[in-house]
Amino acid sequence: ATAHSPFTTMFLADANPAFREALSARLRRLNELGFGIRFEEPASDCNSLLRDVGRRLPVVKSNFLAFVDLQGMEVDWSSFSAILSRLGDIIVTFNTAQIQRPWGLARDGNESYVQAMNRFYGGSGWEDARAADDLPELYLDSLAATGRPLTSRVRIHRENPPLRQDILFAARETKGGSPWFDAVENRIKPKVEAQTDESVSRALDIMTGRQPTLDWFFDVTGQPHLTTLEEFG
Repeated sequence: ATAHSPFTTMFLADANPAFREALSARLRRLNELGFGIRFEEPASDCNSLLRDVGRRLPVVKSNFLAFVDLQGMEVDWSSFSAILSRLGDIIVTFNTAQIQRPWGLARDGNESYVQAMNRFYGGSGWEDARAADDLPELYLDSLAATGRPLTSRVRIHRENPPLRQDILFAARETKGGSPWFDAVENRIKPKVEAQTDESVSRALDIMTGRQPTLDWFFDVTGQPHLTTLEEFG
């Protein structure tokens, strides 16, 4: 898309064939409902897709938003660079807990893990990490160095069950400002980081249906769904 127009196309990738099919089916269904989403069928390899999109994006007057949902270190920096050299903003889910183990093995001198870390970071910058908590910060620094000085790190850390993940945002500075990035810094980041283990567990219960929300007890007219205690069973 041009800088002054909406995004025109969605490019997607997932290594899991079942997930790719489910994603395609949902997007097709949305189009049947009249949403008019233009998308290409999901690719199986994210690195190939990044290189392909990088070739297709114009050097100037382009605009994109890339959401990279990492499970581990599956995206090579050399592939990522294909779009980082173009104009657009980046959101990365950085699985800190998963990357901690290969980082530790690389520090111990395991050559295969050293090479894996180098591919992921695009060099030996990861060696500057003194603790696992430094890893997402160093990755964010590399994103900032591509012409995206507006950066933010949102920590998603939970003790029970253990979860250690970070969401990284990197955006360009524009003459008109960056309202979406301001929303990340001023609204999303403080709200997410304020969540406790208990509130996260409750949210998961609601999402999976183990716990109903208050509005579940009423229909669209405001009348109660349940009339007797037996109906709770």
